[in-house]
Formats: sequence, C-alpha cells, structure tokens
Amino acid sequence: MNRRQFVRTSSVATAAAMFSGRAIATAFRLPRMAKPNQSNTLKRIAFGSCNRTHKDQTFWRTITKTAPDLWISLGDNIYADDLNIQARRLKYENLRLNENYASFAAATPIIGTWDDHDYASNNQGGEFIDKVASKDLFLDFFDLATPDFLDRSGVYQSYVFGTPGQRTKVILLDCRFNMDRSRTAPQILGQDQWQWLESELKTGDFELLLLGSSISLTANSVGFGIEGWSSFTEERLRLYGALNALSCPIIVISGDRHQSDISRIELEGGSHVYEFMSSGLTHSLPIPIPNNARISQLIGDRNFGLIEIDWNATGPSVLFQTRAPHSGLILDELRLPQRR
Repeated sequence: MNRRQFVRTSSVATAAAMFSGRAIATAFRLPRMAKPNQSNTLKRIAFGSCNRTHKDQTFWRTITKTAPDLWISLGDNIYADDLNIQARRLKYENLRLNENYASFAAATPIIGTWDDHDYASNNQGGEFIDKVASKDLFLDFFDLATPDFLDRSGVYQSYVFGTPGQRTKVILLDCRFNMDRSRTAPQILGQDQWQWLESELKTGDFELLLLGSSISLTANSVGFGIEGWSSFTEERLRLYGALNALSCPIIVISGDRHQSDISRIELEGGSHVYEFMSSGLTHSLPIPIPNNARISQLIGDRNFGLIEIDWNATGPSVLFQTRAPHSGLILDELRLPQRR
C-alpha cells in the first residue's frame, strides 16, 4: 500500500474519532484538491503562512473571494510542535477535513512549502530525528507523493506557469530539512538543493521569478528566536549571486514572523530583489522588528498577501497587496517599478 492510499485509509479511523457516535455509511475519503495547471498564465497569486488550525478557519472564505489563480502556503501550515507522527498526521487531516479549507482547496490550486512548526518544532532544522516521516506527511497533504519528491532531500519544488512572454517561474525552497547551524559556515539548503536550485535558475524559461522562502531573505534582524537568512551569511551571498545573473523581475515571498512588510535590496549588477512577507493567517506580532531594507508599512495585524500581475508588451507589472484575512480589506499596497 503506498503512502497516499495509507492516508486515505487511515482517514476512516480519523473520521470515526472526529465524529464519534455518528454512523459512517461509506468509506471516508479526504476531500479532493484542485490541481495547478501550468499552462495557465498567472495574474493573481495569493499566499500566506502561520495557521494555528485550532483557531477559526473562516478566513479561507475571504481568500476565496479574491479569486486567486494560485495559493502558495509558505509554512507553519499547521502547528504540530512536540507531537509524534500519528498526532501530526491528524493535524494535517483535520485541516483537509475542515469545511472552509476543503471548499477553498477544491476551487483554488494550492502549492506550498513548510517551516519549523509543521516540519518539526520551533526553530528546528536538519537535526530533527523524524524529518523523513514528517516529509512523507507533507507530501501526502499536498498530494506530492511521487517518486521524484520521495527521493529529494527535502520538499523543494519548481513550476513554470504560462506561455512564452508571460511565464512565471515559482520556486519553493526547503529551509528546514538540511539546515545545520553547527557548522563553521552554517548551511540552510544543503548540497543537493543548491545544485538543483542553481540549475533551475539557469533554465531561462521564465519572464518573472517568484522565489518562496519560509524565512526572511533580505532582513538582517535575527536573534531572540527570530530566524532569517542573515544567520547563513555565505549561503545568502551565494543566492544573491545566482539571482544577480537574471534579467527578469525577482520577487521573494516569505512568512514566519507574524507580520507583513515589503523589502528591497540592490544586487551587484544593479537589479533589485523585492521581498514580500506575509504572516500570519491566525495570529500576529504587533511589536516592530527592525528592517533596514523595508520600503512599506509594517503590518502587525493578521494578514495574507496578494500579488496581481498585469502582463503587457514591456513585461509584467506587479502590484503587492497586504489584506486582512477576516475582511479582505487592503491594509497596504505597493506597485513595483516596471523593469525595462
């Protein structure tokens, strides 16, 4: 029995536990999820992170009303700190079975990566003893349990959406599975993921790059439990070097910090990297975290991110919006300068 069949089968027992005292007439199955169609041109992308699934999940209805072409989950999709694998599986299944999430997932294509609280526990990296089993649960949840993903040292992914002239490349990094802070030069991606990533960036099959990192790339503030790429100096410089070779607009999306803001850095070649952070869906941090690269307001309320892309003759025109998940109201927005 493969992993996907096992999850479907185990859901019978899960459902029985959830609906104790209620008869189940037929075999229980997890709700279907919409599949991403990579031939479609992306014009509206929604994303977010940090979902405590025991809290109210009606915000999925709000996000549905924005009609995104794609939803990207950027980690902490559940909070399963200190849970064993069986309890972690139940957390994932309960989210899939939630009527608000199930309706959203049936209508909206979803892709995603993970962060510490769904991967393991707070701030854990490659030392997590159950990381392979945790990866299997993640692949099942996102319906990615194929040989290609099962053989990877992590859950990193790549997609190209659209046709030539209007292609968005979405790369989702895994910032947990190979993280190693014990080294003289701490690592975050690991050798296999680096080789894969640098190959993906050299393909040239895209006009817009959307790079998903669960933790902040450009912000320098770390410590007191706050994580970021600035703790991995050599790897961040290596990533900047790889991005510097690109001639298309570069957008990084991130989560983790329970706030939203937009940052910008200039690479050596003069091009810019824009980072749009959105976190969290169910809880937030109103305390301002310093960020010298910030070019927007700092939103300390619950939020999700919306990226609108207008494809025109000179390339993509991009609008960032931070929205309130309970109402859909725009909390902040910024239109990026169009790259010539």
